[in-house]
Amino acid sequence: MAEDVVQTLYAEETRRSLSWRTAMDWTRNLSVMIVAGMAFVAFGLNGSTHYVLFFGSLAVFAQLIFEARMHRFAQASEDRLGEIEKNYFAPALDVGVSADPAWRERLAKSLLSMAPSVGFIEAIAARISKNYFVIFVALDSCWLSKLYLDPRPATSWVEFWHRVDFGFVPGWAILLFLVPFWGSFVALTVWFRLKQKYLGREVRY
Repeated sequence: MAEDVVQTLYAEETRRSLSWRTAMDWTRNLSVMIVAGMAFVAFGLNGSTHYVLFFGSLAVFAQLIFEARMHRFAQASEDRLGEIEKNYFAPALDVGVSADPAWRERLAKSLLSMAPSVGFIEAIAARISKNYFVIFVALDSCWLSKLYLDPRPATSWVEFWHRVDFGFVPGWAILLFLVPFWGSFVALTVWFRLKQKYLGREVRY
């Protein structure tokens, strides 16, 4: 009876994991399409402004938040699958492998807990490291190129800064915001990859 429950749970968690992975693929693909679409509008249509790319970045950041939330639930399923594979299937295939006596208890606690096993910050770091670092590099490269080139190449830093002006917010303040923004992206990426290296595992999705 217990074996049937474990096998059923494994099949269900596999289905859940694949479902979350598919959903994250969709958000990533949508982010790529947003960047491509905004770049086409900004550079391909006369009269377009850099605001198109600015608001596109907000849409991509929203996709990052959604994907991070899905990552947390996907990782919970991955953890349960790993627990079952290590302590149920491996001992069944090799008599020399011993299961952890407390694995069923840990698995039950995982099912009873409503909180995902991965924190939100770690999930953000995982999705930045996996997909969104490159996506935002492409987006900001298009944005800065548009600022510099349109309507003609900027002849000075002052002219470039003023092109970034957004209402009452001066352009230099917006450009200065890029420093902590990209600093946090780099820090989260490095932290996450070092953590994965220390733990000896890698996110597969």
